[in-house]
Amino acid sequence: MPIFPELIDEKFPVNAKLSNGTPVLIRNIHADDTDLLWAFFKEIPIHDKLYLKEDLSEPEVAREWCQNLDYCSMLPVIALIEGKIVGYTLLQHETRTWQRHTGTVRMAVHPGYRGMGLAKLLLSHVVDMGMHCGLDRLQAEVMGEQKAAIRLFESFGFVKMAVVPKHVIDNNGTAHDYVLMVYPMRDVERHAAD
Repeated sequence: MPIFPELIDEKFPVNAKLSNGTPVLIRNIHADDTDLLWAFFKEIPIHDKLYLKEDLSEPEVAREWCQNLDYCSMLPVIALIEGKIVGYTLLQHETRTWQRHTGTVRMAVHPGYRGMGLAKLLLSHVVDMGMHCGLDRLQAEVMGEQKAAIRLFESFGFVKMAVVPKHVIDNNGTAHDYVLMVYPMRDVERHAAD
């Protein structure tokens, strides 16, 4: 069972650098981050929002995220540069389902900070947290057109487990292929011996 609350103080905040040397602060979302989060959501291009699971076009979404923090089931992590959110990732864990051994990863990066290693940096923290929490696997759900996201996940060892043609519909009502990617967190032989 994930122990996000206990790990947060141990793991965050983290000072890091992007590939171009820009300093970045990685930390969990706080209850008073609503305005920062809404400012970030507003700068995500409309085209990118088509691929996100949540409708980030309303300020209420940012407020809800910050007011309903439940670190026992999810860990929202943000990246800040000069006090501005430039990326987020979310590790979500369903504790009472048949997928309780799995964590789901979601993320978004500000367009002005792509190609600088930020997505890899955020994903590395999620993978680390998943390992510390004892999850067996992580999964990411993307649309087939999200080639950069697929390459990112593959670079970490995620593999495509399923591609379902025209299975998901974006905010404009257009159908897209659904791609399920999975990252095994534990060695298969070791897991069998547990």
